[in-house]
Amino acid sequence: MRTRVRWTFRAVAVVAAVLATVQPVLGSFAFFRGGGAVDYDTVHLVVGGILYNLAIVLAALAFFTRFRRRWVILAVCVVQYVLLHVQLRLGLESNEDAGLLAYHIPVGVLIFFTAYLTVTLGFGLRLESESA
Repeated sequence: MRTRVRWTFRAVAVVAAVLATVQPVLGSFAFFRGGGAVDYDTVHLVVGGILYNLAIVLAALAFFTRFRRRWVILAVCVVQYVLLHVQLRLGLESNEDAGLLAYHIPVGVLIFFTAYLTVTLGFGLRLESESA
């Protein structure tokens, strides 16, 4: 059972990292390609909502994974969830105040970093230095 939870965590983390990689592309298309056949703004918002829900799933799964450093992984997942919450709020509020995009983009970079950090921790990255 533990192995299934671990691999489920890893799979969800990889999906979240891929979505975090696609998000900047969708965001730039929404910003620079307005009025096309595809509403990139809505797609960007939907993918952000899916990523937000995946962060909740990752935090729940991290608690049950029994990884060696599961508390570190849980903390990273909670940070990712908080960043995604802030990101969604900034994105929605930037429709009324374009100046908020100055914060929306750096928070997106932090989400990208935490998504890939979650993947590497899930696959066994050690955070301590190796002594000779």
